[in-house]
Amino acid sequence: MIPKFNLFFKPILEALSGKGQLSKNDSHNYIVDYFSLTIKDKEALTKGGNNVLNSRNSWAFVYLKKAEAIRSSSRGIYNITPVGEKILSQKLDIIRNVDLAQFSPNSSKFQYIPKYGINDKRYKSSKQ
Repeated sequence: MIPKFNLFFKPILEALSGKGQLSKNDSHNYIVDYFSLTIKDKEALTKGGNNVLNSRNSWAFVYLKKAEAIRSSSRGIYNITPVGEKILSQKLDIIRNVDLAQFSPNSSKFQYIPKYGINDKRYKSSKQ
């Protein structure tokens, strides 16, 4: 099963920290290995017909970029920033949206709101 996009934050930052720069395609392969995804996982489609893995990988990049943890050095190529290195230095098991917001004030302006709404008990707000 493919993890939710926010679980991609840590492996993407780790890959960037180790390699210096990374393309979305390279991160895709890294994610497959990191989570030991199967061929079935890699081929899974959303209800709209998009590839689930590509979609979640792209969303992870959007959130990391908004949090200023990564930056694009050229089209499709990304580098880790000092903010991203600081987040990694916390040695968190899982990097969540609230962790991004802690290190980047811009991140809190762009937060995931689940389809059930922020008052749903399944959602933990960054304000808690």
